[in-house]
Amino acid sequence: MMNGKKKEDFLALAIVANARRPVSPCGACRQVISELFPSNATIYLGNLEGEVKETTAKELLPYAFEKEDMDI
Repeated sequence: MMNGKKKEDFLALAIVANARRPVSPCGACRQVISELFPSNATIYLGNLEGEVKETTAKELLPYAFEKEDMDI
């Protein structure tokens, strides 16, 4: 799925939609973002009007379930 890329290869992600305010990803998307991006990766949330909010993967899902949580 990631074509040989590692989590650390991704620096930022932009999510834009035709909405009244900068669009925010759903819960399932937040989990996928937390799995594919480093926790400090910049996430830009925007709309077609040019409004942009900047956050991080960690701020989108502060208590994300991670593979380390599977270690018993």
